[in-house]
Amino acid sequence: MKSLPLLLTLLATLALAATPLESARVGAGEARGRVESLRREQLSLRGDLGTLSGRIESLKGERAASEELDAALKKSQALSTTLTGLAQSLVEAERRSEVAQLALLDALSAERTRLRGLFEATTDRDRKASLLTRLRSVRAEQERVRLLLPATLLPAVPAGVATEDDPEDLLEQADALRDGEDRVRQRLAEVKRQLHDAREERALTRRMDDFLGDEAMFDEQDRRLRPPAARAVTEGASPDQGTDVGVGIFGGETEEAPPPGLPPRAVDARRAHVGERVRGGPVSRQEEDVESLEALLKQLESQARSLGQRAMELEKRARELQ
Repeated sequence: MKSLPLLLTLLATLALAATPLESARVGAGEARGRVESLRREQLSLRGDLGTLSGRIESLKGERAASEELDAALKKSQALSTTLTGLAQSLVEAERRSEVAQLALLDALSAERTRLRGLFEATTDRDRKASLLTRLRSVRAEQERVRLLLPATLLPAVPAGVATEDDPEDLLEQADALRDGEDRVRQRLAEVKRQLHDAREERALTRRMDDFLGDEAMFDEQDRRLRPPAARAVTEGASPDQGTDVGVGIFGGETEEAPPPGLPPRAVDARRAHVGERVRGGPVSRQEEDVESLEALLKQLESQARSLGQRAMELEKRARELQ
């Protein structure tokens, strides 16, 4: 039963050291604890030696206290020897602690890299917020570990990197830009679909216009070849109305006048529209829609590229500050 507490302690230690980061934390904590323990012992022994030194000075003025003085001198010598060995142990413990702290710094950097990879891989907003919180916690721990190390042992900051920037803040800004880029690209996909439909409708309209234009030309040629009476019947005049034939100045017959009050046919209006397009008339509404959608498409593409570029720059700065 005596081994049960030891077994439980061992199992607890193994559970804490389940990951490289936790293992590095345990090692750094133990090394730091050893240094602090030796320093406390050193401080206590120095206090004892100081008190003993005062007693020795007092005994030197008393001739009858020679035996007590000899004992005090021997004890003072032993304390000095212990302090010398303790100082050497403390130097070694501090060296090991520095190694352990550097190992912890490396493990924390690896953890930040792992968390950043998860952050960049996920698209869930809540998950990203949680990862940012963990990244900030790991970074704060890194800063605490750095304070325990001399500046000569710390990695040099790359030239041109602004140390006042917070990598996690940069990542948060980059994520906001990425989110904006996603929304712009969703709108971009919608505009592309609208533009495709508008182009298809415009192409269909052009084919219809071409067909009706050819038909109008054929009908016009056919109408001119018909006799006046046939033309009047075809254009809607009743047989009783006959044809209105005028007499020219030289006694010749002029072309018949159109029947009064004849409403235009829908196809004729369409053909007139076709003729207007052929003669360079106003741009159709479909042309305007296509042009406006094309302009909007270019604007959205430029905006998406800009947001993505700014996000990449912030992510790069965040990696440099790790």
